[in-house]
Amino acid sequence: MARRGSRADDYNERRRDRRRQIQELQREEREDRKQNSSGCCSIMCECIATCGRLLITVFNLIFALIGIILLALGVIVKVNSPILDNLISAAQTQFQNAVSGAGFNLDMSQFDLYTLVGGMAIAFIALGCFFFVVGTLGVLGACCKVRILLIVYVIIVIVILLGQVALVIMVFAYRSVFDSTIKTGLQDVIKNEYTGINGTSAGTLGLNFLMSSQQCCGIDDYNDFSVDNAPNWQFRNYSGYTLETPMICCKNTTDVPDCARSPKATDSAHNNYNIGCYDKLWELIFTYRDISIGVACGICGIQVLLIIFGISILCQIDKDKVGAI
Repeated sequence: MARRGSRADDYNERRRDRRRQIQELQREEREDRKQNSSGCCSIMCECIATCGRLLITVFNLIFALIGIILLALGVIVKVNSPILDNLISAAQTQFQNAVSGAGFNLDMSQFDLYTLVGGMAIAFIALGCFFFVVGTLGVLGACCKVRILLIVYVIIVIVILLGQVALVIMVFAYRSVFDSTIKTGLQDVIKNEYTGINGTSAGTLGLNFLMSSQQCCGIDDYNDFSVDNAPNWQFRNYSGYTLETPMICCKNTTDVPDCARSPKATDSAHNNYNIGCYDKLWELIFTYRDISIGVACGICGIQVLLIIFGISILCQIDKDKVGAI
């Protein structure tokens, strides 16, 4: 009996040992599968981070190069460099020919294109600095794996992305926001600066170009050129006639100045008196709405990729630090 009991105990012990061995093998297999899965994820993350570094570096090298070009252009314009003399002279001649071809005589003796372009120099310099700084942050952060620079870069891109999305939403859904700012600003230009077809100030030239190219008259309509709304308009009395609209509002330049005085001034066959430029601009925006939204989505998509790649590089940097410890 004792021998039989001993054999039973040995048998049970062997069964327990075998069960433990099987459990140990199963546990090792699970750990191996987990390590293999972790290794695949790690390799994938490394590939994404590597591709991200390459793309961020290329995009931001282009961005920084654009910034350098804008900055150099702004400085050249600001200091009135002789480099621009020939370009300014040619542009001034072309402008004079274009105006003459449209049937108007523009006195260029008081016109200084340097003054007009010089006002844009600060904008070029500021925009160039912004492009260069953001591009440099992206290149150094991604290429050299500088964590703090990459964090700042990702934050800036996120802010730009949110700003673009908000702008698109406001343009197509909240027009009233622009009515109280841009529209009022354009009306102020007419009131404070507009002098007429022969004016050479930036505001006058811009409005004349807008009314000529879009076949419109005033911001809302011809009432924007009343005595109260346009006190600086010099051609209200022209060759013994009282004009109700600037001659640029005429549909046919061969009909000036008759088309700008009563009764033709308020005849849509001769004058664009009732067509506001502000509404024409919005019509232009909505005409190309699909293209505009498509371009905006494309730009936003690129920015989302840059953000994702930037975050993946940051994760890789943190992982490398943990591995080094």
